[in-house]
Amino acid sequence: AYYKSQASGTLFMPNIWPPAPRELRPLLEEYFRVMTEFGVDLHHLFSIALGLPENYFDDSIDKPFSMFRILHYPSITDTPEPGQIRAGEHSDYDNLTICAIEEGLQARNRNGDWVDVPVIEEALVVNIGDFLMRWTNDRWVSTRHRVVNPALGSGNNRSRLSLIYFYECNYDAVIDCAPTCRSAETPQKYPPIGAGDYMTEKYTRQARLEEWSQEHAEAYGTVDTESRFKQ
Repeated sequence: AYYKSQASGTLFMPNIWPPAPRELRPLLEEYFRVMTEFGVDLHHLFSIALGLPENYFDDSIDKPFSMFRILHYPSITDTPEPGQIRAGEHSDYDNLTICAIEEGLQARNRNGDWVDVPVIEEALVVNIGDFLMRWTNDRWVSTRHRVVNPALGSGNNRSRLSLIYFYECNYDAVIDCAPTCRSAETPQKYPPIGAGDYMTEKYTRQARLEEWSQEHAEAYGTVDTESRFKQ
């Protein structure tokens, strides 16, 4: 009932699997299961790092609406338009994101500079998401990141694949500042909000942005969606 209630909205829609290759579904389901277990371990480590009980997040992440995406970037055959990159700057709407990546991922550091994320064999990249940023009162900030283009004639200009697991929390979890992350010197910055409500708000804003961008593209030919998104 939890997964099919009206409150869950469209967060638990059935997956649509292609008929071939037959090995795809069991492989991806196993990957999803392992990343979920790993995500729980990471939450336990985060709790300890924040001076909280190890199981602090457990009641908020035992029925998550997590998502797994396989992102394919084909090799580039034409010179990109000015400002056109493989994935624009953004942060993730989740607790944390576990990524298996290839070349091209960049993250913005606290100084505002873009730095290349190194590709290390058999290693994963973990990004802090918006939920955890609110939970920690900006003690940990969500990772602004993007995927840049390879040089047209370089050896890195090849088909790129990323495995991206988004660890969400329960849709009825309340994202509220952890007690160790607020004080008289660092008062709480964000009001409590339900995770499902937060996602609905984000998706609504994204849909409105896409609608606005389409209207202005049709009217003016181009539109700067990145600066609009930041607004």
